[in-house]
Parts: sequence; C-alpha cells; structure tokens
Amino acid sequence: MEHKVALAHIGSLNPLGGPSKKLLPPTMQPPVRGRGSKMKILAGLLAVLAQQIVWHTVDCQGIKACANDEVEVDMVCRCNDSFYRDATENDLVPVLTCDDFLTISVSKCLLEALSRSPNNSYLSNLDMNCTMTSSMLNNIRVYSFAIPTQNGICGNVMEINGDQKTFSNILHIPSQTNGLLNVPFSCTYTSGAQNGTALVDYPPTPPGNRIDLAINDTGSILTIMTAYSDSSYARPIDKDNYEVAAGSTLYFGIISDFLDSETFVLRAENCFAGPTSNSASSEKVLLISGGCADENPVPTTVDSNGESLEVRFSVDMFIFQSATTLHLFCDVQLCLRAGAGSCTACTSQRRADELGPGSGTLRIGPISVTDYDRLTSGSCSGKKHNTLLCLSFPCLMVEERAH
Repeated sequence: MEHKVALAHIGSLNPLGGPSKKLLPPTMQPPVRGRGSKMKILAGLLAVLAQQIVWHTVDCQGIKACANDEVEVDMVCRCNDSFYRDATENDLVPVLTCDDFLTISVSKCLLEALSRSPNNSYLSNLDMNCTMTSSMLNNIRVYSFAIPTQNGICGNVMEINGDQKTFSNILHIPSQTNGLLNVPFSCTYTSGAQNGTALVDYPPTPPGNRIDLAINDTGSILTIMTAYSDSSYARPIDKDNYEVAAGSTLYFGIISDFLDSETFVLRAENCFAGPTSNSASSEKVLLISGGCADENPVPTTVDSNGESLEVRFSVDMFIFQSATTLHLFCDVQLCLRAGAGSCTACTSQRRADELGPGSGTLRIGPISVTDYDRLTSGSCSGKKHNTLLCLSFPCLMVEERAH
C-alpha cells in the first residue's frame, strides 16, 4: 500500500523547497577522424562508457540523486554543512505515517549536523526485522523505520479503547556527546478506517511543576514542585513571576498528593538547572545526583529525600553567563517504603528514561535572578555578603566572590 504523508509534515523536512536540479548527461564527443591513434579512440570510448555507467548508477532516470540539503562532490552526494548551520534539536520534526505500517522518518543530514548518528538509531525492541532504510522524501534524504501494526513487534505497545487501537513506540537516536534522544510516537486506528491518526511527541513539551505519577498501572497521583523563600517551606514565591536575588538561597519542596504514605515514599533522583526550558540541553549543572547533593560548585542541601511523600532541598542562587534566568528540573519517582534502602541511599546517577513506571520530570522556571547587573556589573565581578557563582559552558567556569 502506498504511504500517504501530510504535506505540512513533508514541508518540515524540506525547508528550502523547490525541485532538485537536473544533472545533464555527459556530452558524447564526435568520432575521431583522420590519422588519430586507435588507442586514443578506444580510450575515449572507454571514458565515455565509464561516465555513462557512473551516471546510471546515480539515477537510471537521468535525475540528480542529491537531495536539497546535499551537495555533489566527485559524483558523490554529501551533506551540505551550511544548510543546517543554525539548527537545534527543536528543529527536528519527524514524519510519521499510519496505514499498514507505522513509518517514521527523520532527516539524515539534520541529525548529522546535530552530531547525532541516525544510522545507529533503534526502536524500543532490537528486533532483527526492525531495520532502518534510507530513502528520499520530498527531495530530503531520510532514514525510516516501517513497523507492522502488530503488538510487540519492534517494541510496539498496543492499547485498546473501545473501537480504537493505538500502537506506541519510541525512536532512540544516539550521540557520542549529547546523550540519547528519545522520540515517542504512536498511531491510533479506528475500526473500519484505512489510515490512522499520527502523533509524534517531539519536540517535547517542557515539563511543568505538576505531573501525574503512575501507581501499579491502576491510577496516578498528582505531584507538585514549589519554590519557597524561607527555610520553613511556608512562603512560596510568586509562581507567575519567579524573582530571586543573586546570592540568596531558594528552597524547593516536592509533594505527592497521596494518602498511602505507609507504602510509598517520594524520591528525587536527579535535580539540575539550566538557562532554558530544554531539559536535554548540554548547558546545565547537576544539583542532586542519585538522590544526594551532587559534588559541584553550586551549594545544594538535601533536607529530606525518599523518607516520606515530600522532598525538600535548597540551592544557593547562581547565574549562567549566557542568561540571567534559571530553570530547575527534578526527575522524581515513587518508591516502595518496604525494604527502602534504595529510596534514601546515594546511588549512581540514572537518566530519567531509566527510572521506569511511577516516575516523571518536574520543572520550575524561568527564575529571574535580580540584582545581577548591580552586583556584578554584568561580569560577575561584584561582591556581596553571599557567595556568587558564575557558570560558563561548554567548560564549567566558577568564580567565587568574597563574603
């Protein structure tokens, strides 16, 4: 069955638009006349023949095989380095079609420009039949997975709701430097319909300060993270206008609205801060790692974690030299109190996608760091009664100012 793709989605893979330029076939030279060497004639014919063979190897239809985001170098199509020069991972818009197969496609050159390895991508289950193929989609070269609409194959998870079936999966795109990029996607089919409804959860919606944590596949509980201005965790700061003076201390409380505190406790596995709402950004600093305060230049105190349904910790405010605002993230999970050594213990850091059911990520921000210009003259050179930290990436640079 021919796959149908929404034009709006195709356009996202073809930002330049327009058809590919056609490559003119090599010009046939007229026969050599007179007393020319037979060897020269033979060499010329062989050269022309070789050109024709290379030409037809590129495309038997006589059409240039290079994509819009590629350039031809010595008859080989290579990614155009300048095409995605200013691209970020939020520019990645996978294309998903839903018919007899769930077919998800991603731009090859865009992923390579983002220092990712599209040819090493994989699905939730490393099935031998789940292999990636390369093709052209609206003059953009893409890598694609075509997955049959069957439960379990390639890691598909099927859910039935009335007359609808939903098949969900995750595309994992590795990188040597930026960690694993996870792209959840799903196709929902209604009985009697030929095609399904496609949903790609990317770019990811930034997490908020509220999240529902699943419990034993039977329900969920509301979990909220709040910022406070006092050590008694009694005075929340204005949630619509987070403003904190540089060098002050900010207190964070995370509470699960659940009565069964005898069975479950809440644990903050990782907490980190960054200058943007993108939790996957490489420009961030760990505050809590493996349930305990991380050994980093930013003073962090964990008052309570994994002991009840409330987590409490505090952070001395700092600034990134690239911004005057902060976003704070916490990967949290529900933990069984029985035999709860792992709930309170310091463990090695685990990524959010390794925490499993009953987990999620919370965010507070942007937090505006005020008095920045007055205290530091814009360069972290001022002095204050508290310590002022300035963080710069890709290298972490810390300037500690005198009390």
